Amino acid sequence: MANDVQLTIVLQGLQQAVNDLNRVTGSLGGIKQAGDVSGSSLSAIGTHLKTIIAAAVGTVSAYKLVTGVFRETIESERAVAQLEARLKSTGNTVRLTSRQLQNMAAALQRTTTFSDEQVLSAQTLLLTFDKIGRDVFPRAVESILDISAALGTDLNSAALMVGKALQDPERGMQQLRRAGIILSEQLTKTIKHLFEMGHTAEAQALILDELAKRSGGAATALRDTLGGALAGLKNAFS
Repeated sequence: MANDVQLTIVLQGLQQAVNDLNRVTGSLGGIKQAGDVSGSSLSAIGTHLKTIIAAAVGTVSAYKLVTGVFRETIESERAVAQLEARLKSTGNTVRLTSRQLQNMAAALQRTTTFSDEQVLSAQTLLLTFDKIGRDVFPRAVESILDISAALGTDLNSAALMVGKALQDPERGMQQLRRAGIILSEQLTKTIKHLFEMGHTAEAQALILDELAKRSGGAATALRDTLGGALAGLKNAFS
């Protein structure tokens, strides 16, 4: 099966052939007769050739469209399959269904530049951190998107950063510090104390509050730019 590059080359070649035929058949109007072949006959031949080539161009374009649909479908199914496998392997400690997570990803695609497949991938990675509960998880995903947009890093790197901070604040906050997100000493002590006392969700909420102060809304703001709008349009078509 031809890849996208090969198909593009074919389309360009066919279009060039159409352009060449236009020039040739345009000049045939001045030909009155050449042997047994008249100028009008040559023009008719050129017209038929152009019709055939135009049909070929349409066929290749349709093929690219169909293969694009299949590719997007395969990527989406792969992302969902990986998500569901992770839910199963972790015993669904987050207590969210695959459908709920897919709906979350679709909603975030509509307001950011990230595709739902990218969000699903980040969710799948975040699920490996089993101390992140149902109430914290949606905020954590939004924080991942904001950090990625603000720092210009990929979603999976941002997911690891946020996941580690919420799973093990003492170590995770060191990684945040290396990324330029520095929490105050007092807040760090408070978070560590809450975590040690078993108030995990409360400690995680403080971390997410602080992350929101640094990068909250970055993913949505990026969506409101021209480039973001074009990326959103592309994701919608996909």
